[in-house]
Amino acid sequence: VLDDGISPSFLGSGKLFNLAIDRNNTFFVTAGVDSDRSAIADYSPLNSSQRFSKYGGVTLWDAETKQPVAKLRGNSSKTHATISPDGQWVVSADENGIGSFWNTDQPETRHRLATYEGGIYLDDAPFGDGDPRKSDRSELIDAPAGLNNFTIAVAFIHNSEYYLRFGNNSHFAALFKTGSPWPVKYFDLSESSKLVTYGSQYDRNTAIATSPEAGILAMGHQYTGGISVYQFDPDELTLERIWVVE
Repeated sequence: VLDDGISPSFLGSGKLFNLAIDRNNTFFVTAGVDSDRSAIADYSPLNSSQRFSKYGGVTLWDAETKQPVAKLRGNSSKTHATISPDGQWVVSADENGIGSFWNTDQPETRHRLATYEGGIYLDDAPFGDGDPRKSDRSELIDAPAGLNNFTIAVAFIHNSEYYLRFGNNSHFAALFKTGSPWPVKYFDLSESSKLVTYGSQYDRNTAIATSPEAGILAMGHQYTGGISVYQFDPDELTLERIWVVE
């Protein structure tokens, strides 16, 4: 599908970070590094003779036709993205701390996620950068020390209703409710085992997996080859570590 250039790729330059598909095989999403804002071409995206792909950023694809539906732009630098199990929502976040979400019925409309302390950046506010009125902090919750907006992964944890956002070099995960820009709760994943969120490998997100139907999160450890497994309770909004192997 992405054979329209040699960058990005799964193993080569450009760092295509992930591919996610909804459970009905309606859409899939790819994400990596790209800021190309050109319109979707009216011909097949296959063009291996060109150097750089025009679909290297967050892109929504039709799973049946294998054709691009929308370029979901707004992130910068290395970006991770996922799609909700019901195929209605795409969520992305990047190493610069920018988070976004889109409804697949209206992919042209981008919604910003709040940063943990800065809130929602207001693009159209008539104030300069640095002016506190340039951000909406009205529904922020207290953020614990150790959070990091630098994001390495996002993953749905309860059907299509809740998802988690994981920061670099942090043992905290932020819980968001689908369709809302505001963090709902922060979970301490424990420092007793150094999790895969620590380190610098580009492929760390491959050691973070969830089962949204079962509410299970599994995360690898940084060096030991161990694993930690967590259970999410959607009624109590808790995330409990239920199993660990060093």
